[in-house]
Amino acid sequence: MINPAAGTFRSLKSFNFRLWTVGALVSNIGTWMQRIAQDWLVLTQLTHHDASALGIVIGLQFAPLLLLLPWTGSAADRLDQRKMLMATQAAMGTRCRGLPNTDGQDWVRRQMTAEHDGLPPSTSGRH
Repeated sequence: MINPAAGTFRSLKSFNFRLWTVGALVSNIGTWMQRIAQDWLVLTQLTHHDASALGIVIGLQFAPLLLLLPWTGSAADRLDQRKMLMATQAAMGTRCRGLPNTDGQDWVRRQMTAEHDGLPPSTSGRH
């Protein structure tokens, strides 16, 4: 009898796939932490528990993805994928560093948080 679990993780035998898996895991965990921190900031510090403002911020997180998807998909097909991946990861790192700096210096306002989410999908942490 063939063990069904043996084929499940067969792809992890490849070094490149293991490397990609670990990188994607770290990137996604960072994105989730950033989203939760931003939503928590809006809910507790900026709006004093206003659920409507939180809903707007969560909606804005997906607006760039929906609006710019055709153009970013076309760019992914036509441009050098390695260079584009390095540029988007660098942009994500820069973007992730911006919000804690503004919060630590008490510069955060609702519109800044909304603008933070209004960045193009290539820098929004979604893959």
